[in-house]
Amino acid sequence: MTTVPEMLSVSIKKAFELAQKDNLIANVEIGDSAVERPQNPEHGDYASSLPLKLAKPLKKNPMEIANVLAEYLKKDELLDDVVVASPGFINFKLSGRWLQNQVDQILSKPESYGVTSAGKDKSIQIEYISANPTGRLHVAHARGAVIGSTLASVLKAAGFDVQQEYYLNDAGAQIGKFHKSLIARYMQSLGDDVDMPEDSYPGEDVIAIAEKIRDSNNRTYDTSNPEEILDLGRVGIDLMIEGIKEDIESLKIHFDNWFSEQSLFENGQFEKCMTVLKEMGYVSEKDGATWLLNTKLGEEKDNVLIRSNGT
Repeated sequence: MTTVPEMLSVSIKKAFELAQKDNLIANVEIGDSAVERPQNPEHGDYASSLPLKLAKPLKKNPMEIANVLAEYLKKDELLDDVVVASPGFINFKLSGRWLQNQVDQILSKPESYGVTSAGKDKSIQIEYISANPTGRLHVAHARGAVIGSTLASVLKAAGFDVQQEYYLNDAGAQIGKFHKSLIARYMQSLGDDVDMPEDSYPGEDVIAIAEKIRDSNNRTYDTSNPEEILDLGRVGIDLMIEGIKEDIESLKIHFDNWFSEQSLFENGQFEKCMTVLKEMGYVSEKDGATWLLNTKLGEEKDNVLIRSNGT
């Protein structure tokens, strides 16, 4: 589909050719018509700075060039108004009738209207939501989900090869906190009188997961056994991810890739990266923590890679 800037560029080139034919402008190559959105919407729907670019090769005042082109452009059916502004801009207001006609175009081509090839042969990854799998999604996550999905759809319509990714933060301190919360809720669901750990996840969703594990598994987990505690935690995370996926499906959003942070540790990629960074001199040990020396890369400060507690 031809975009509005492309149509305006064609109109500008036609106006330029007519002005040349009438001997009002010398014969020079105009190249890009420099059509873009104006910074101030009150100036119009689109604007062109072409007269400023042509002032030197034409040896004319850019305002004079703009006024000549504007007279021809005012006859274009695509436009309702053409205004010249200092120091040499041409501002365009699209025709109301043309805009109304686009409604019919959209209704007649609902799947293809607006599709362009601007991003042809270009790939882009959009990672969004990526909430910790320690609770169900909330309204703020839904907002990000809609924005991310819409952006992906727009880029696809522009011809980009788009991959949508959900980055699962299933490693780190928050997962340990979730495990402790789940163990306590699981024990409570079995009738044990246990207190919730300090700084735990108090949400109803953790209770629901604990009760689901109690009711749906053919086993009772021994919470005094470290191996069984790990198994319980993994099951809890898996169930929480299932719930997150249900929330996302209700929004009609599809992710091409669910990337697990934990996989970086399990497949050795994290250790490989750390080895490379250490060999390059970008990592140091300080205050019991491992630091990435961002200052060597031009940043203002260094950042912690691994905290003193190992997370």
